[in-house]
Amino acid sequence: MCESLTLKIMNGFFPHKEVHKFTWVQRTRRLSSIIDYMILRQNSILKTNDVRVYRGIECGSDHYLLMAKVVIKYRSSQKEREEHKGNQGKVDSVNYNLDSLRHESVQFLYKLRLASKLQNIQMEQINTEELYKTIKDSIHQAAEEALGHQKYRCTQNPEWWSEELEEVTKNKKKAYQKWLLTENSEDQIAYKRCNIEVKRIVREKKNESWDRKCEHIERYMGGSKVSEAWKAIKNIRRENKRSAHIDMINMEKWQEYYKILLTED
Repeated sequence: MCESLTLKIMNGFFPHKEVHKFTWVQRTRRLSSIIDYMILRQNSILKTNDVRVYRGIECGSDHYLLMAKVVIKYRSSQKEREEHKGNQGKVDSVNYNLDSLRHESVQFLYKLRLASKLQNIQMEQINTEELYKTIKDSIHQAAEEALGHQKYRCTQNPEWWSEELEEVTKNKKKAYQKWLLTENSEDQIAYKRCNIEVKRIVREKKNESWDRKCEHIERYMGGSKVSEAWKAIKNIRRENKRSAHIDMINMEKWQEYYKILLTED
């Protein structure tokens, strides 16, 4: 049918292991089959780089996720090329690694670099605009030397994501893939251990991120009620909500409310 309609099935174009080709597996009867396909026109301008099955992604079915990597050719218009040509002289904004300022050694290094650059300024010999430019350049140079640039990942990860968490997540995925291939109890136990470790690190990173947010709130809030506000915010994340002075509705009131609501005359 595909040949008569000038189509092509992309599942078999790329070399992969058998476990990454079967789109449906029934473990109880030990059946496996390829019943989901990626179909493309034979004369399509789209370029397909890879087609394979991803077993580690849950999609609410007994079928596995079939994914294709497709490259779409993009051709810019004349207007976009002219705008890009006009913006070549502009300097892009720079994002520095401000999270590293939490360490005292980085703070000391930044202060030292900035002080060494500012002490050479001759304020009597330059006007206001030159003085502003010199101070701005000194701040940027000190930040670049002491902090470095902010590294961005391809995926949009939360602010509490770290390289340690990324490493243990990769190990968990490898353990899960190994367990799927072998179906061994020892590999299952190893996968569960990796999963517990990932959850523990995620919990710690979230708590650290929440503590930093609370510190920012405490820094920006003024007045005589800072300590009380700090206690209330800290109590929000506790499991026992009564510690935050939140009065819970008891079961008797719920029963009485729904009895009046649902009883017909």
